[in-house]
Amino acid sequence: MLIREKEYRSLCLKIGFTLLVQFVIDYFFLWKAYDVAALFGFRLNYVGETILNSLIYMICFMLPVLFFRLISVRRRHPGMGLSVKTGKDLFLLIPAAVALIVSAAYLNGLLFSFADFSKVYVDTYIDSPASLLLEFIATAAVPAVCEEFLFRGCIESELMPYGKQNAIFFSALAFAVMHGNFAQFLYTFCAGLVIGYVYAETGSIWPGMLIHLFNNLFSVAETVLLSNSSAYFNELLLTLLETVILAAGALCLVILILRKKIVFSKDIKENELFVHSRAFYFFNPATICYICLKVLYAGFIFYIVLTD
Repeated sequence: MLIREKEYRSLCLKIGFTLLVQFVIDYFFLWKAYDVAALFGFRLNYVGETILNSLIYMICFMLPVLFFRLISVRRRHPGMGLSVKTGKDLFLLIPAAVALIVSAAYLNGLLFSFADFSKVYVDTYIDSPASLLLEFIATAAVPAVCEEFLFRGCIESELMPYGKQNAIFFSALAFAVMHGNFAQFLYTFCAGLVIGYVYAETGSIWPGMLIHLFNNLFSVAETVLLSNSSAYFNELLLTLLETVILAAGALCLVILILRKKIVFSKDIKENELFVHSRAFYFFNPATICYICLKVLYAGFIFYIVLTD
């Protein structure tokens, strides 16, 4: 077996174990935080609960990031892409990426329009600027930062030396599975592909984080507008906002295509020696176990939605 093939197999095992660590932290330990708070007599109001949720979310992702960095041997692999890189194409790439992700969200919504997933999620009540700021931090900023560090900064960056397309696809797949929701899989997988492409082309984690933030911010805006009493006016405003995002993104995408900026550079020939083994090594026992756990969780949620 080639040395780089052994390195790739070892890397995939480390990715699988890191994903399992994220699952264990998320579902078996930190969900007890509320019980601990109650044990010490803390009564959490909306502000306290939102702050606690944000802290839990950061721990659930940043601890696996630390775990992955500790078990990874850094040789000739690239860094996490923490340098800030700008260029004229970046200002076209970001709107195009946001529009593609919003389009995927619409398609995903149409496919699962028969199911009401609001039954299994806590309603969000935004009645003041302070609660709006907290909602922005908890559901837009924190997930965008933490998820990008794990899936692009760690997983995709480490897979990049073994093939750009390979790295984008498998990091996007892990990103989609992580959400543990059948109704979000197509949308999150497409989002992972788009953000992964941006990361691979720019070599920086920040543009993808900004795209992720814009997408989450749009979801927050949608929640605010649709929960307001002026429903008809807000629906018109939301439609206008969506139209502007899609039109601007489509224009930017067309310009990039005409300028031949949307391309995939060919992987180096050395990687072709084990191209047929990439999927086999990625779907190792640790990764398969993680996927099965997430599928069981998603199936449980889906069962509740369909039977409640």
